[in-house]
Amino acid sequence: MQEQLKKYLENIAEDYSRWTYHRKDGTFGKTPGVDYTVKDKMFKEFKEGLYIEDSPKRKWIRIVTSDSNGQHRSVHSFIVKNDCTANGKSWRKGDILKPAGWNAPALNKPRGNILDENYKVAWTGACYLIRTGYDNYQTYESA
Repeated sequence: MQEQLKKYLENIAEDYSRWTYHRKDGTFGKTPGVDYTVKDKMFKEFKEGLYIEDSPKRKWIRIVTSDSNGQHRSVHSFIVKNDCTANGKSWRKGDILKPAGWNAPALNKPRGNILDENYKVAWTGACYLIRTGYDNYQTYESA
């Protein structure tokens, strides 16, 4: 699962890059002749501040974003470490969960799974769910 976690962090950073270097025509990348000093610094700080916190006592791996000096941190998402049951629901190893707060995920529905690479991720957090019918959820990207 370490390789999939690494890829998950890379996908988060890639989304931040697309947001940082978007062009007016809808494409992404750097435009020749434009000074990107500030944006380059922001991207570097974001990527370096993205990390994993894991505790052997927890069922979840916490994905954290932090500023350059580590004073301001927030939870990006949680990843289920092993198949488990919590809050009366079954969770699969690798499930992506939206945070309910610093210590725990929202236990409604998974936003995807890093092991099957069945997910879309944004730099701002785990993708949201939309209601498509009674107790039938899916991510925005799959709608």
